[in-house]
Amino acid sequence: MIGIKAAAACKGQTWLMLAAARMVWLSLVLVLGTGGAVMSGELPDAQALARAAPNKPTTPEARRLAKVSPYADARRWETFLALREVFRRNWLKPKATAPFGQGQSSTFTQYPLLQVEDRDSDGKADFFAYLPPDGSDQTQEFGAFFDLDGNGQTDCVVVYGGLLFDARMEAILWHHYAFDTDGDGQFDVRVFEAIDLDRDGLPDDGPTAWVYDTDHDGLIDKAEHIAKGKVTEITPQADGRLDLGYILHTDPAEQPRIGGPVPTDFFETVARDVDRLLAR
Repeated sequence: MIGIKAAAACKGQTWLMLAAARMVWLSLVLVLGTGGAVMSGELPDAQALARAAPNKPTTPEARRLAKVSPYADARRWETFLALREVFRRNWLKPKATAPFGQGQSSTFTQYPLLQVEDRDSDGKADFFAYLPPDGSDQTQEFGAFFDLDGNGQTDCVVVYGGLLFDARMEAILWHHYAFDTDGDGQFDVRVFEAIDLDRDGLPDDGPTAWVYDTDHDGLIDKAEHIAKGKVTEITPQADGRLDLGYILHTDPAEQPRIGGPVPTDFFETVARDVDRLLAR
């Protein structure tokens, strides 16, 4: 449906920006905010927590995810890496011969048609796109969804973010991630890519920022940077603000805060949309 070249070309029509000749970046500026956790330090071996999926996976992508499912704090980095790999792999696959499901949605006025596909051909839908009324693939509102705990409800959503260029002018694809870790329908872990820790105005290659609601009360209570499995807790400012280094949060007022709400509404909306469509 949507390939890297097509998405990048579409971005270039509306979101191309030049930043003092240092950065050229393309971005789907979704107004997504922040959105549970363990001690800082090295994460334990994910293989010790891996378990077999309820149904034997039949594709490489499904087997990859089965090794890191369901979500667990101690292996969250490995789960994130697997999701990122599977999403990109499925995105590059050719469009399915027929959509797994299709229906109307009120989430986007200009993209009222929701389509879900089975990109890895394992018999389960895993890819979504909000399309214009004519059903064409000219959209930037797409991503992946997963049921990591196998309870029949979406508990992880990945939303396409965009394309950035680092200091070496190498392209970095980045996306939005969120998890519902307790199956209550409320997403309580939010992962940010496009992090600038050295404050040069360019995204760094590798680090991510994680924001958590560990007690599931809907409020942020913890944040961390994770890079290559190494965890560093983010110390809040005096007013509770969390400086994630997220490159799109240029205004301090946009930064999440300890004790502030976890605005993961968009991820929850996507999850409800696809779950309702698949339940028909």
